[in-house]
Amino acid sequence: MKLTVGEVRLAWALLVIGAGISYPSASRPGPITLAGIILALMPGTIALATKAGSPRIVDGLEHLLCETRGRLSLLAAVFSAILIGFTFNAYVAFMLSAVFCGVMWSADAAFGSAAWERRLGGWSAAALSTFVGLAMVEVVLAWGPVAQKFGTPAELARWGSRYPRGVWSNNFFRFRSPYEDTRRQPGVRRVIALGDSFTWGSKIASSDSTWPALLEQILTQMPGAPKTEVINTGRGGYATGNEAELLRRIGWQFDPDLVILQWLDNDAYVTVPQFGFVATGEKEEIRLVPPEYRTGWIRNSGILVLLERALTAYFIGVVEFNRKHFAPDSPGWLQEQRDFREIADSAARRCTPALLVVYPYLFPGHWTLETYPEKDIHRMVAEAGRNAGFQVLDLLPTFLAAGKDLKEWWGTAYDSHPGSGAQLLAARTIASYLEQHRLLADSSARQGACSRPVR
Repeated sequence: MKLTVGEVRLAWALLVIGAGISYPSASRPGPITLAGIILALMPGTIALATKAGSPRIVDGLEHLLCETRGRLSLLAAVFSAILIGFTFNAYVAFMLSAVFCGVMWSADAAFGSAAWERRLGGWSAAALSTFVGLAMVEVVLAWGPVAQKFGTPAELARWGSRYPRGVWSNNFFRFRSPYEDTRRQPGVRRVIALGDSFTWGSKIASSDSTWPALLEQILTQMPGAPKTEVINTGRGGYATGNEAELLRRIGWQFDPDLVILQWLDNDAYVTVPQFGFVATGEKEEIRLVPPEYRTGWIRNSGILVLLERALTAYFIGVVEFNRKHFAPDSPGWLQEQRDFREIADSAARRCTPALLVVYPYLFPGHWTLETYPEKDIHRMVAEAGRNAGFQVLDLLPTFLAAGKDLKEWWGTAYDSHPGSGAQLLAARTIASYLEQHRLLADSSARQGACSRPVR
């Protein structure tokens, strides 16, 4: 097959145009990105522009097209590029193809060697074999028992169908709770439970197995106790500031007899109105593939997730990352203390007890109160809570007293959210604390003791 320099240059131009059209960002690339793209495309452009280099490139391509093996090699290379496009996106496929061609053509133009044409078949076969091998591994990782052990995207997707969606999808406030009527029933005590995913119940299939629901059952079943409603307002990803906003805007409408604020070590974020928070700019976890390129098969890759998870644990770590947020001058920690005071002050104005429940992160291993990795953070938070006006219950001693590896309390083998056993232990400990300190009185006694008007 006879080729001309003009045809090859046209094909190159179409490849570059394809890369430009398929660029994933909605906005124009920034200066650094644009410079990187230009540098990546420069070798191929220069090689085709030179009088000595372009004929050598054409000769090499003609040689491939004249032999059956060469045509199969080119076909395999094109198919590999298509697979790359499906794995990531078209832009990655175009750019990698352009970079490969640019590097190989530059070698042709500089040295007059066509070794890459002879090796293209082997390279293409290796690429296809790699794809097949990785695809087989992905199939295994998506298989039920394996996915449940490692928490691959296939397993996480299945959890969407395990939650009883009707409980919160039908709730006006989207609480994982049956309560949405702010009007109180006579003789019924009310508790507002504020918190994050540990309260909402991530990886807890039954809403009745979350600690607020279990606490309601325990309090109601106590001898001589009136019926109690524990309203689960927890939301996954909430920080203390978000919980303070929820109590301010919605929670007090329920006129609770008690407010419980569940705390976790990742709650010290700077928050903004409408339940948002300000990103710190620090990497919370390693991402090998940027979000704009996780649009194809790669977004459901178990291999990628496990690799990123391992690298995050090794290079960042939970303790080191969280400790930065509790430095004395950390904006998140300073705001969290203000949020503590807001919640406690608003409760005091209503003569409503406020309990801060410090929930430990369930680090794998057997720990004591002195060896637990975040013991200092727990002490800081407990002190700040008491200074703000909270009663404080740290659940860490309770979990450590059980003498188990804290990972045994996990809801799944791969996710550190507390399972049903941990939720039950938390609920029993909270109920015992409430009874011992007589924090949950009925509304008439509370209102009669309150002499300050609520503003």
